[in-house]
Amino acid sequence: MKVWKDKQGKTLTSKEFINRWKEGIEGITPIQKLKTQMTAIRIQLLGIVLGLVVSYIAYENLWWVGIILIGALINTIVQYLGLSQQLKNLNKHEESCQEITLEDLMNTTEEDLEKAEEEEVIVVDGKEKNGMSESAVRAEDYMEDEK
Repeated sequence: MKVWKDKQGKTLTSKEFINRWKEGIEGITPIQKLKTQMTAIRIQLLGIVLGLVVSYIAYENLWWVGIILIGALINTIVQYLGLSQQLKNLNKHEESCQEITLEDLMNTTEEDLEKAEEEEVIVVDGKEKNGMSESAVRAEDYMEDEK
């Protein structure tokens, strides 16, 4: 029977280990998922390139493997490029999203909200926040509730 230990050194049963593993997998972020997929694809690319080298060395017997591996190489490169674009977009999106706190909403003036409506930029506590249309609506609602 396989015995696992957690970070504190406590032994875990198989059932406890699987439950903790499931919780960890469910908590993974999209960026972590993409990074893991990109690492796996790099390993696949290495295997394909090594397979191409072997099929080139033994060309007389394995020429057909080389043809298959060239197709797999093209497909895998396209897949890798797609994932790298997704990662780039997610990173850009994460940088553009800024958290607005309740304190920021309380310090927002009506002038800031009017300016935000005109420019499609939310101004919270004197600071401009881009891409926060939902937050602008919440801030406006909050200001109306205070009256």
